Amino acid sequence: MKYRKIVPALTLLLIPLGLTLIPPKLAYADSPIFYWKLNEAGGSYYQGAIDEVAVHEGILSTREIRTHYYLAPVYNESCTDPVRIMPLGDSITQGHSSGVDDVTKQVSYRKYLWDSLVASGYNVDFVGSQTNGEFYASEGFDPNHEGHPSWSDLRVAQNIYDEGEKWLSNHPADVILLHIGTNAVNPDEGDVERILNEIDDYEAVNNEVIVILARIINRITYSPTTTEFNDNVEAMAQARIDAGDKIIIVDMEDGAGLSYAAQPGGDMWNDLHPYSTGYKKMANVWLGALATFLPDCSPTPTPTPTPTPNRVFLPLIIN
Repeated sequence: MKYRKIVPALTLLLIPLGLTLIPPKLAYADSPIFYWKLNEAGGSYYQGAIDEVAVHEGILSTREIRTHYYLAPVYNESCTDPVRIMPLGDSITQGHSSGVDDVTKQVSYRKYLWDSLVASGYNVDFVGSQTNGEFYASEGFDPNHEGHPSWSDLRVAQNIYDEGEKWLSNHPADVILLHIGTNAVNPDEGDVERILNEIDDYEAVNNEVIVILARIINRITYSPTTTEFNDNVEAMAQARIDAGDKIIIVDMEDGAGLSYAAQPGGDMWNDLHPYSTGYKKMANVWLGALATFLPDCSPTPTPTPTPTPNRVFLPLIIN
């Protein structure tokens, strides 16, 4: 590679897979050109393809780096277009059996999450073939989702891209919130991996998709099978992350702080489904993951002008 132009100062930042950050270095026009070295072991230098090069005038914050890594096209648009988010799963995503009979008011974690995202200044668009919670559309809520009551992870996998209902082809997304496996739960993570494979197939000819993958919630009657399933899914997903797949793992089972007791007092509506308090806790977990990389679209505050001091002119009288 030949460098044909050297600008006065460049910030060079190497981001290996997995977002292990290496402190920025400054290279000036009078500095020698050097190569990056990984791990400093045995004098072996990095060999491989450079996926993307970006030049910035200053050192980016950690979140800006993560935004650029996960959502480069959207980031480069500087919030012109919303980040498309697909809530994907079963009835826990749809909101069924959560203490609300009216389907137009069934919102799961989605409305709590939407309200928090908007309040935080993020520009987002929920996408999917399903609509629940449209009663709150007048409040600005986006009720679209891909939550299908009673569906298993296998059935979901059969409708992601080029089979069945082809959700991603018909409703393209930049981010998927995936909570699946409650129905017919078993320890095998294979069907969740099939979902991820279908997403990879979509990415091969379309845009990249970031998957925020949940360790699913347990139930009032504790299910060791659910925990085993979660452990297997997490191990599988971590292996994919190590290989470069853009997946973020979140812990809904233990990390959301759900009380696995029926309401009132607990966060569950029935053995499988959360009550509104539980859904709110789930929303907070999703928000925590999204906030690490979504571009901040808060309007820049208009600076308050410095007031011009009043001047009083007095006549000069000479006797």
